[in-house]
Amino acid sequence: MKQVKVLMVGMTSGVGGVETFMTNINRYIDHSKFKMDFLVHQQIAEKYVNDIENTEARIFTVPGVKEGVLTFLKELFSFYRKHDYDIVHLNECSADFFIYCLPLLFNRKTKLIVHSHNGSTSQKSIHAFLRLVQNKRANEKWSCSDKATKWMYKNDKDVTVIRNGIDVQNYLFSTEIRKSVRNELGIENKVVVGSVARFEKQKNHKKIIDVFNEYHKGNKNSILLLVGKGSLRKKVEEYVKRLNLQDVVMFLGVRNDINQLLMAMDVFIMPSLYEGLPFVAVEAQAASLPILISDTVSKEVYITDLVHTVGLDVSDDIWAKQIDLVYKTEEERATVAYQKQLDSAGYNIRTVCKQVEELYTRLTIQ
Repeated sequence: MKQVKVLMVGMTSGVGGVETFMTNINRYIDHSKFKMDFLVHQQIAEKYVNDIENTEARIFTVPGVKEGVLTFLKELFSFYRKHDYDIVHLNECSADFFIYCLPLLFNRKTKLIVHSHNGSTSQKSIHAFLRLVQNKRANEKWSCSDKATKWMYKNDKDVTVIRNGIDVQNYLFSTEIRKSVRNELGIENKVVVGSVARFEKQKNHKKIIDVFNEYHKGNKNSILLLVGKGSLRKKVEEYVKRLNLQDVVMFLGVRNDINQLLMAMDVFIMPSLYEGLPFVAVEAQAASLPILISDTVSKEVYITDLVHTVGLDVSDDIWAKQIDLVYKTEEERATVAYQKQLDSAGYNIRTVCKQVEELYTRLTIQ
């Protein structure tokens, strides 16, 4: 049987759930049966480049549309003429990413999978228009959650749910790793509140800072870790200084050791304005880490009892009080119970990869 050639589209320069999902599929898929490539329009994070290059997958780059519409279209159509794929797997938070699949409107031979990973976006008018076009062209519609389904397709007709799978064993809580990371960061004996999120409006960093500010007033032995990068990082840093919290808020940037950082944290906070099924929420549960999450997130995130909802309209001091209420000791976190629940719920990346392989194969023989 010849290899099925798959082009993955949707990588950005950020470090996030969509990018992690795509590289996880590439890492665990059977490369004797599937030939994976990636099409990108900007420099992607080094950790993902390394992950991809450790397999036989290739990374191809076309200009972004911001570099000029004519240049973009010329290079994009030239790429699709030179490379023949059985499947294009489009991973997106908004339908505006369909522009990187435009040549497929003139090529019905290649199968298109549209895979929704989010529950909203700031560019709603563009999304609404392109959603109509791409969904009509799509051969398969996939989604990570109910909210992501409604956002991209309006209803769940003919939509396949694909879990945000992870290698759960990599997140198994370790007291030794926790101590090592906390020692490295100089945060021993601290109550550590954490966030792993792009510095963008959706992730609501101002709320994170305000909640931590309230908590820190009564808990001076606390610290906030912020992991990630994004266009709003500088504004968040300025806001931290305005509140005089610069000595207790650490900006860690992009990290390759998210699993270990989650072990070092005590409570994870996620007051997002909207989400599909946040990948990091699955990772946090695998690390036995309690999560405070806004009520705008898809219900599929409630895989274990580690997830605790607080409304976005609820005051910062009530959010802050929840931190001590959900806190778990090292002894309570040193269990495999949460990994077993994630595995049973279908969030093991090996289970997800088998499902993807079966769907890829079915699609190519239709």
